[in-house]
Formats: sequence, C-alpha cells, structure tokens
Amino acid sequence: MAEGNAEFALTAAELLAIIADGIISTDAQGRILHFSPAAERMFGYSSKEVLHQSLGILIPERFRDGHRAEFTGFASETGTEHRLMGERLEVTGLRKNGEEIPLDVSLSRQRVRDRTILTAVVRDVTERRCLEQKLSVQREALEKSERRMRTALQSGRMGIWEWDLKTNDQEMDATSRHFLGLPETGHLSANNVFDRIHPDDLTDLHSAMSRAIETGVDYEHEFRVQSDHGERWIAGVGAVHCNENGEPERMIGVNFDVTSRWQAEEQRQLLMRELNHRMTNEMAVIRSLVTLSASHSPTVDAFKRDIQNRLSAVSQRHKLLMEGGWNATDLDDLLRSELRPYTVSDTDALVIQGPQVMLSPNSATALGLVFHELVTNAAKYGALSTPEGRLEIRWHIDAHGGEEHLILEWTERGGPPVSPPTRKGFGSTVIERSLKGRLGADTEMDYNPEGLRCRIDLPLSALSESLALDSNNARNKNRDLIRRRQQ
Repeated sequence: MAEGNAEFALTAAELLAIIADGIISTDAQGRILHFSPAAERMFGYSSKEVLHQSLGILIPERFRDGHRAEFTGFASETGTEHRLMGERLEVTGLRKNGEEIPLDVSLSRQRVRDRTILTAVVRDVTERRCLEQKLSVQREALEKSERRMRTALQSGRMGIWEWDLKTNDQEMDATSRHFLGLPETGHLSANNVFDRIHPDDLTDLHSAMSRAIETGVDYEHEFRVQSDHGERWIAGVGAVHCNENGEPERMIGVNFDVTSRWQAEEQRQLLMRELNHRMTNEMAVIRSLVTLSASHSPTVDAFKRDIQNRLSAVSQRHKLLMEGGWNATDLDDLLRSELRPYTVSDTDALVIQGPQVMLSPNSATALGLVFHELVTNAAKYGALSTPEGRLEIRWHIDAHGGEEHLILEWTERGGPPVSPPTRKGFGSTVIERSLKGRLGADTEMDYNPEGLRCRIDLPLSALSESLALDSNNARNKNRDLIRRRQQ
C-alpha cells in the first residue's frame, strides 16, 4: 500500500510539472502555500521566493486593495466542508520583471484539517487578448465596409439578390424586393420573381441567365418589371458560383433601377422624331403662313413685314421646345407663342381665354408638343388654313375625382370640312404619350365636319409635378390658384 501511495504521489508531481495552467494555494490570510511549476514560468518567481509571501506580490499595486477586499470576503464565507466554490474571473497579474499580464482565474475554497485553503487556477490569456483585439479591429473594419456598401447600394439605388440553382430559392434585400413589388419579408422562389417580369422581356431574360449558367460568363441584362409601383426598368448583373465539382450552384448579383435613363432615352427619341416630323412639315407650314399673310396684307411691304414676324415666331417656338428647362411658363403665353405665326388683326378669328395656370418646364414641353400638333393640323387642314376660319381655346378649373383639374377646350370653325383620320398618325401618338403617358390626362377628339373639337382634362397637380424636376414657381402659383378657388 505504501509503495502504491509513493507511486501516486510521484505521478501527481509529474502532472503538476506539465500542466500549462498555474496553480496557487493560499491560507485564509492570503499567504502562498503552494506555487506550481507552471505558475513559476508564468510569473518569473521560483516557488521558494514566494512561499509564505502575500498573494499581493503577484498583483499590480493599483489593484491590491480591491483584490484584498474581495479575497478576504471570499475566504471568510462558510459552507459545507470539502465543498468547492468558485467563479471564473479576469484579472491583471504582475510578473517579477514588472510586466503586467492578463489572466483568467478560477478561485475555489475548501476546508482541509480545519483550515480554509484557497486555490487559484491561473491561465495567461495574453495571446487570446491579442487575438480578440485583432478580431475586434477586423470586426470594426468589416462593419465600416458593410456600412459603406449599404450606403453605396442605397445611393446607387442597387439591390442585392442570390438565386440557389438547386432549390430555386431566391434571397433578396429590401431594395430588390421593392424594385419588383415583392413583400418585404417571407420566402421567395425564382418563380415569384419571374412572375413580375414584363411578358415581352421574360424570354430574353431567361436566355441571358441560362447562357450565364451554362457557359460561366457574367450575367448582364435589362428588363421591365410590373408591380403596384408601376412599370420599372431594371438592369441586372451577376455571376455564377460553382461547387467543388464545378457544377453551377448559385447565382449572385445586383439590380439597378434604370427607369429614369429609359424615360430620358424615350423622351430623346420622341423629340428626335418630332424634330424630323417638323422638318418635313416645315414647307407646308410656311405655305400656310404665306397664304394667310397675303390675304390680310394690303401692301407688299406689309406682307413682307408680316411674313418675317411670323417666321421669327416659328423659330422662337422651336427654340423654346427644344431647349426645355426654362422657368415656370404661363399656359396663355405658351399658346400665344405657338399661335403667333397665325395671328391676324381680326380678333374674332382667334380667342384664347382662361385663368392663369403656371407650367413646370416638363409639363410645358409636353403641352407644347400637343399644341404644336393641333396648330399644325389647323394650319394645314383646319380653321387656320383659310381666312374664314375661327379658333377658340378656352380653359377653366374644375374639381372632380378628389382634386382640381384643368379643362381645356379647343374648338375650330369655318375651315374645310373635317373627317376622322383613316389611321393613327404621328401627331396622335404625340398627343397620347404627352398627355396620357406623362401628365395623366384624358383627351377627347371630336372630328365634327364643322371643325375639330378637342377636350383635354388633366390634374392641375400634374402641371407642376410631372416627371422632370418641378419648378417651385409653377407649383406655388398653382397652389395659390387652388386656395383662391376654395375661399
């Protein structure tokens, strides 16, 4: 039995020598009774140097009073004999050379031969602290990067998406969901997304994605989506990610809202077509001006003066329409500018009447295109093509549908007999797109044999809140008009 105990004691000593954590035992007064080899390596003291010394020798001076109070309180507690009690603490230790080290300490108390013995298991966590600091720096850098990315995505109106090619599940951030008119939360499949794509664009979108999946080339495509927010143009870019076997596994990318660019391009093309259309009609317009001026000019000099003035007005009108972006424009001024080349001394031949209505640059451009078509048609085929013709343009403000509306009526009389067109020409297309598409107006065209009648009904708010940037002047004056009507 004695030999077995000797062998056990030797094994315990060997174990203490190789344990990485330091073990320090003290009495209730904090005098060191045991100092393991690992503790020697950790603090730089030999066991002989610290035995019977106060534990405070291992604590920085600024922490000693607080440590002593906690230690004394823990040592004075009573409890069941041979019961271990402890909690894990983080403290700062002091090496023999004065260097401070971070420590994790597990402190326990037990009764041995009627004496309170306190034992601390101490671990040097310097490397862990360094790693934590590095991780903290990296985490902070990652958070900053994520914030910058979120800001970039929000500023650039970009949304992130990820498509699992195996399960067909679709992950999307809030921006991409908003683009497509999808619920803010909840499970999505690729089918939910494809259901939102405009039918005319769906086949090409499928082809672009399939080509990327099959060949590994980057995906890039523009398409329209239909949602409760209206029709949008979306530009999507992405890349296919494969698994370790080289099989396509998922596609990750971003969506951009490019609706404004497409609208601007559509407007540019419309203006270019309008310019071309006007050039082909220019000679017809000039012939009409010459005829009208000659019939009302008593002398050659008067004819010369009138035709020069009217041609100058035509040039000025083109300049206003093509430049766009001028300040708030009065509806009356816009109409008179369009009709100035056809103005004659007979005031009964032309009546323009209505309250002041201010137009933003965008709405003035849209209405200018419409008025030009109506004036051109009147000059070529209607009331402005003959000396006997009469034209009345009257407008008023009316409330219906929960908001104020501008009602404008264009009435021609005395011109050649009118008949409905046999096909939808460019002029009709311009009127439909400018009024219905851009300003939300309703238009009625009555091809009465006695003369064309056109009725335009559009929300007053649309005249200052159309697609382009608003003119504050136009918006404020129209609000004043609404307030005056309500008083």
